Amino acid sequence: MKIKPIVTDTYDFPTLIREGYVYVDKTAYFRRLISGVDGRFFFMSRPRRFGKSLMISTLEQIFLGNRKLFNGLAIAKSNYDWKKYPVIRLDMTAFDHTSGLDQFKRSLAAEFGGIEPIAAFRDFISQSAKGSNGDGVVVLIDEYDSPVSGLLGKPRELERMREFLQSFYRILKQEAGSIRFLMMTGVSKFTKLSVFSGLNNLTDLTMEPEYSALLGYTSDELRKFFGQQIKSFAKITKRTPTAIVKELLFWYDSYRFSPKSEVCVCNPVSVGRALKSRSCEAFWDRTGSATLIIERLRKIGKLPLDVERLEVAPKRLEVCDLRDLPLPALMYQGGYLTIKSVLDNGNLVLGIPNREVRDAIYGGFLDEMLSADSDNFTSAVYDVRKVLESGTGDLSGLDKMLTAVFAMVPYEWKLKSEAEAKRYFLLFMRMAGADICVEVQSAKGRADAVLKTEKMIYIFEFKYGKSVKTALKQIKDRSYAKFYIADGRKIVEVGINYNPQTFSVEVGGSADEVVNEVVNPIDEVVNEVVKSNHGIRKPGILLQVKVSRATLERSLARLMAANRIEFRGAPKTGGYFINESIS
Repeated sequence: MKIKPIVTDTYDFPTLIREGYVYVDKTAYFRRLISGVDGRFFFMSRPRRFGKSLMISTLEQIFLGNRKLFNGLAIAKSNYDWKKYPVIRLDMTAFDHTSGLDQFKRSLAAEFGGIEPIAAFRDFISQSAKGSNGDGVVVLIDEYDSPVSGLLGKPRELERMREFLQSFYRILKQEAGSIRFLMMTGVSKFTKLSVFSGLNNLTDLTMEPEYSALLGYTSDELRKFFGQQIKSFAKITKRTPTAIVKELLFWYDSYRFSPKSEVCVCNPVSVGRALKSRSCEAFWDRTGSATLIIERLRKIGKLPLDVERLEVAPKRLEVCDLRDLPLPALMYQGGYLTIKSVLDNGNLVLGIPNREVRDAIYGGFLDEMLSADSDNFTSAVYDVRKVLESGTGDLSGLDKMLTAVFAMVPYEWKLKSEAEAKRYFLLFMRMAGADICVEVQSAKGRADAVLKTEKMIYIFEFKYGKSVKTALKQIKDRSYAKFYIADGRKIVEVGINYNPQTFSVEVGGSADEVVNEVVNPIDEVVNEVVKSNHGIRKPGILLQVKVSRATLERSLARLMAANRIEFRGAPKTGGYFINESIS
């Protein structure tokens, strides 16, 4: 069977279908949208290159009644009547706004065959509606915010453009009675463009749980629509299809757009490019620039680490004033942050979604900050990664590598405290590409960082102007290693000390065997695992300890009463699984 080709630079639905390219069927969502059950006027915000233009193109063909293009798709199997409507489609990126407002207005007016764009737009809607036999006209506006987004940082020009667009989009309210269906897309939801204040019945789908997978690919869609390509990728790279899917999800997944749904999606363009090239790497940032994000981070004195976990109220992400763009909203709407969890108070915890975006942020930041040293830094990252992923636990030479890394710190960063030095160290370790959990909580405190490789778990404690011995003592005294009692990988405790007098780094560590010892009382071990995982509702944590079953079960009984946790026996492993909290 011939493998369907993948295209990542064409967002025209008829072309995809006629040329036989892979199309991920989203038409069941479109059928619901046009049914009217959720309204008639819609807005959807998503990051760039997430399929917004393809959605607009697909909706256009549905309303033009081109049923043949949809053979075999979900909407063709429904009871949709395929009635034809006049369609007005505007791609706001197609109109020249870089040459000034006057040129933008002329190019926009020409689209409607007029001289003055606002009057021409109103007349065009009115005339199109008259030709619809009373059924109304369909208006599709793609990237509505492009003219103003391109002027961020130019306040005078931006304000003039904003005032014009406010009047232009107000026509949609004035002509609402003539509009059968409206869909607007964009990256940001800006206030003071009259769209959201003027159209009171505009339904914002951005965070609606029913439409959280409208754009982007879910993991199930990835397997269903790209099964052949995944198998080919696996065969050429001599891996399994399961391993390929896992890698694709690691690089491109975990965009969550609704606080009320845990559905996550992949970046569609990046997935397509990875499958075409049979290589997972950072494609997405090549389609745009993280420059604005990097500049904002520098301006407020932040490192990429500082945005790994941000707590915000949902409203802070939904609406954004052009004249005051908070960094969390800017990064969320741009796709640099996504929803990681929802707190009891309703606030959202934001974080970087995946490896691709993390590389874009960290790489861009370091290129900007380190300038000529960025290549040397990258080389140092590779060297340290090789040492840590060797699986031997041998840390020899790591001190010299880290000393060289600290020597690259820009003068203005002045590492005069443990906190400052630690941030730079963790920034470097994050760039090493392994899984680092900054300030991981155990029952007795926080490890500075935990780095996981295929064979090893490294527990880091960072000190400033003290000693490696002090750092290692803290790891042992606070039993950080016991947190990973359920993991079969070898644990290595690593003490790091930065000497501000000699500007050097000292490293020491050893394999930790404490998790294989019988601990008395056993309650301490069990309670530590419970505290570490309780409340995050993550069933399936395997608890294994080398004590008699009777001793363990007595401890579990006490802890079930105290923590309201269920345990399920696993006789073959001699362990127990923590089930979901029942509190």
